[in-house]
Amino acid sequence: MRARPAKRGGHHEGECPLAIKLAAKVPRAPDGRPDLSGTWMHEITSIAEMKRLYGAVFDIDAAIKVDAPGMEIGTQHEYGFNILLDFKPGESPLRPEGAELLRRHMADEDHAAVCAGDAGIPLAGLLSEPLKIVQAPRLTIIMYELDNLRRQIFTDGRVLPKEFEFPAYLGYSVGHWERDIFVVETAGFNDKTMLDAIGTRHSEALHITERYHRRDFGHLDVEMTFDDRLFQSLDPLANPQHAPFDLNQVCALLSGANAHRQLLRRFEPGTGS
Repeated sequence: MRARPAKRGGHHEGECPLAIKLAAKVPRAPDGRPDLSGTWMHEITSIAEMKRLYGAVFDIDAAIKVDAPGMEIGTQHEYGFNILLDFKPGESPLRPEGAELLRRHMADEDHAAVCAGDAGIPLAGLLSEPLKIVQAPRLTIIMYELDNLRRQIFTDGRVLPKEFEFPAYLGYSVGHWERDIFVVETAGFNDKTMLDAIGTRHSEALHITERYHRRDFGHLDVEMTFDDRLFQSLDPLANPQHAPFDLNQVCALLSGANAHRQLLRRFEPGTGS
């Protein structure tokens, strides 16, 4: 969207008072590192695509009729429903124990309780709500709008302990930089959260590696690798999904139009131990 001159000291609805160049240079912190700070939203999956992907599993039309404002079908990421979506039937990386936990959950699930269950990583960042990153020299914080969840990522040189006395819902995170890539290691989870909406579970041995790359002003790429005993060994997923976080749409949001903010997500189940 390109800004046009405002008339009579204001701007028309749908017009942006500022021309924001998404491909502009990456903003940098005082230490020279890329600054990841900002409010980000994942790539969204359209209603038509949701029907194509999940029509045989969910009644999408029925879900649309009872959509809660702000949580409508078509505002989530496709992996938010099933992080193993790209695997063909019979090729799931779940070990038998993990597959049985998923089967039990789907059999016992109350489909009317749309907000039931505890969202963990990555589910908290794949539904209808954005997240905010606040980057400081020794600590980076990720704040999820979903359930007001918070993560602290320590960047003061500490490493993850070998054992965790108090396993946590979102685990414990440390981060470091590999040139312009922010690498986050998270472990120390309890086993009470779901990886996706259908209920894919994990064990307390889950280890997640995230790689954040702000490749320009308006695009943040994220890769995630899962390592857990409930998953068998497999190669990383190929075919990453690309979508920009369109800052220009903030102007549309302020003028009453629909905002559309996007972020690359790529999920790679890691090697099980």
